[in-house]
Parts: sequence; C-alpha cells; structure tokens
Amino acid sequence: MTDRLRYDSPKFYGFQASTSLIQGDAWDVALRYSANYEAIDTKVAAAIAYADGAQRFDLDQFNGSVSLLHGSGLNLTFATGEQDLTGGNAFTRDPSFYCGKIGYQFNPFTIGMTALSVDYGYAEDVAATGDEFTSWGAFAVQNVDKVATELYFGFRNHDLERPGVAVDDINVAVMGARVKF
Repeated sequence: MTDRLRYDSPKFYGFQASTSLIQGDAWDVALRYSANYEAIDTKVAAAIAYADGAQRFDLDQFNGSVSLLHGSGLNLTFATGEQDLTGGNAFTRDPSFYCGKIGYQFNPFTIGMTALSVDYGYAEDVAATGDEFTSWGAFAVQNVDKVATELYFGFRNHDLERPGVAVDDINVAVMGARVKF
C-alpha cells in the first residue's frame, strides 16, 4: 500500500490544479481545464500532468489530452504521453504514445442518441526497446433512454512489431449492453 496526500484546488475560470505527495519521495502535478463555449457551440476538456517518481519508481512521466464536442455532434480527442525510464534501474527506454479519436453523436431514432467513432493509437518502446504498437478501432453505441441502457458494438485491431519476433495481429469484436442503475 502507498500513502498519498493530495490537494485539488477550487475551479477558477474552468481551470483546476491538483498535486500529490506520495510515499517514497514521489510527487505529481496536474492542470485540468473544462469549458462550454456557447458562442461556437463547443465543449472543451483538457488536462496535462507531470509525475516525478525518480526516488521510488525510477521514472518521470508527462501526459496530456484534449477533447472537443461540437453542438453538431462532431467530437475529437487527442492524447499523448511519455515516460523516462533511464533513472538508474535496468530500464533504458523511454516509452511514448499518442492516440486520436473522431466521433459523431446524433439522433436518427427516437429511442436515444447514437454515437459512432473511429480511433487510432501508436506506442513505442512500452514493453521492450524497439517495439512499435498500433491500434485502430471503430465503434457504435445506441442509447435506449427508457431503460437506461447502452447497446454497443465495436471492432479493434492490435498490431505489434518487435525486432526479431513474428507477432500476429489481434482482432477483437465486442458487443454488449450497459445498464445504468
């Protein structure tokens, strides 16, 4: 178990700062932002964070993301991050990633909102030096408002390229329902 002391500031013009002190001389800091720009009918949410775990975990980490939702239903998300794992342990790599998603929400049926999306992600050096991982997916969600349920279907492809190793792609199809109580 790890002890953590965390502080979240009050929100100020859409901004909120957070910081933590973590057992073992680690710490982190984050800045979040959210707003609704009515003049351009757009909601925005973003965050950026830095973690210093050098004393405990031999790593520094930076990550951030931004999402936009336009009143037309068009939505976009982008995220990226990187770790520095060269801090005196057996790791000598700096894993990193980026991913993006584009989606559309609309109401073609009277039962509830429909959401469609496609996404793509890329990561390198996560499990081993020289690894390159890509993933893409396509998803559909149909809300059924009267029974507080979401029906979903999706497909995802995972591709790992590792020097000197032949790895087959993994394809995943999912289908299900989520009921909210």
